Amino acid sequence: MTCQITGETSDNNLKLDNGSFIVSREAAERLIKEIQTSLEI
Repeated sequence: MTCQITGETSDNNLKLDNGSFIVSREAAERLIKEIQTSLEI
C-alpha cells in the first residue's frame, strides 16, 4: 500500500475511510497536527 501523502510503500500504512485513503504513520501524525492547528481559532 502506498501512502497518498509521502509516497512511502509499506504494509504498515493505515487504511482510512474504508480503504479509500492510505497514509503512513508519519503522514498521519503530520495530518493530526495540521488539523489540530487549523481548528485552533
